[in-house]
Amino acid sequence: MKNTTNTLILSLSLPLLVTGCSGPLPTGLTWEQESIMTRVVTGWRITDGGEAIASKGVVGQGATCDDAAVSIGMRTTTIWSEDWIKQGVIGQTQGEHPLVPGNDRDTDVDDFGKVWVSLVQRTHSTMGSQEVAESFFNPTSEEPDYEEFSHSDLPRETVADYYGVAADEYLVEVDVNVFNNIDTGADVTLLTRHNPSKGDIWTSENGNSIHIYAGTEKIGVGAKNVRADRVDIYAVGNVSPDSVLADCVHVGVEASSTTQSEEAPGWEEDSSVNQAFLDAGCEGNFEHVKQGTQWWVDNVLVKEVSTSIEVEITSHGYEWYTQESGPCQRQTGARMQVSDALLYAEYRVSSVDTDMWTTAWVK
Repeated sequence: MKNTTNTLILSLSLPLLVTGCSGPLPTGLTWEQESIMTRVVTGWRITDGGEAIASKGVVGQGATCDDAAVSIGMRTTTIWSEDWIKQGVIGQTQGEHPLVPGNDRDTDVDDFGKVWVSLVQRTHSTMGSQEVAESFFNPTSEEPDYEEFSHSDLPRETVADYYGVAADEYLVEVDVNVFNNIDTGADVTLLTRHNPSKGDIWTSENGNSIHIYAGTEKIGVGAKNVRADRVDIYAVGNVSPDSVLADCVHVGVEASSTTQSEEAPGWEEDSSVNQAFLDAGCEGNFEHVKQGTQWWVDNVLVKEVSTSIEVEITSHGYEWYTQESGPCQRQTGARMQVSDALLYAEYRVSSVDTDMWTTAWVK
């Protein structure tokens, strides 16, 4: 494997406090972890009323519209990686974020209150290998159908970053941009329930996974045997690539109105058109569902064995086919410009198997 290292170092300028009030993690706590991960990534596409098919896309042009709608092939990438993570709590700060409701209920001004946040520095190193199996269909080629297979080692990469951890009813990870007052849509990520009781049940943010607190059990954390909170995670129903279009691509109506003017008296027009938009929860590479088991010690995830399904939507909107005097052409757009246009989505689905454990713990 290549030994090249790509490193990203971030600077952090925050008012840190090391004594007094604090968030859910104590200043000075450090821990190290290792994980083994297998990720299988496959491209999919679906149109409204149809079933999802494994595909990289469609030809887009052909003698007939059926020819233009034929898949150009499939691509599946399998990645094996080993990760080493070092983390340490470097201080405490206060953030203004809607984790703790404010006291003022009689004004129109948002009053989010304050919450203590533990700031964590993280260094993440990874290396591995990948295999790519890909099929192609090119109707203009002498041999339109062919396949390729490749294997390669991935360079070792090291990334350093910061994040915050806050707690109320739930334990959450807070984007560091929240505290730098950068308007980048930074938000919080649900980690687990804070101080759960046996039998507590909660769901993931999208409702596709159910978490059940199963009590405590002894596990090895570094060189110590400690009692850890066990959380079992179950998928809600069957997970299918067919659900991505309905869950993530929505339709709204864009309306416009033109009324009469002095230059064109008596003339007015109203119009509306359907427009496709992506659900905010489906932006980027997002976790669709997870199942497995997690073990938590003092608000830190110390062990996990899980399988998750992640989705990344690469293209979406309306598609339709037009043919006049020449070949049939595929057209796409956010607006429904013709009556027979169909909603579509093209996306990558990753099945991720993770086995993570803690190798060192210093408190």
